[in-house]
Amino acid sequence: MKDIDLESFALNENMEFIEIIEKAREEFKTGKRVSLAEMKREVLG
Repeated sequence: MKDIDLESFALNENMEFIEIIEKAREEFKTGKRVSLAEMKREVLG
């Protein structure tokens, strides 16, 4: 495998990670989004 780092390769092979990404993409398509301000409030308190 050329031009791919180990972390990218590992994530690409992780089905749990792939499912999380697919779910997030579907939610985004249906309008379920979080603004940057909302994210900051959630993460930073």
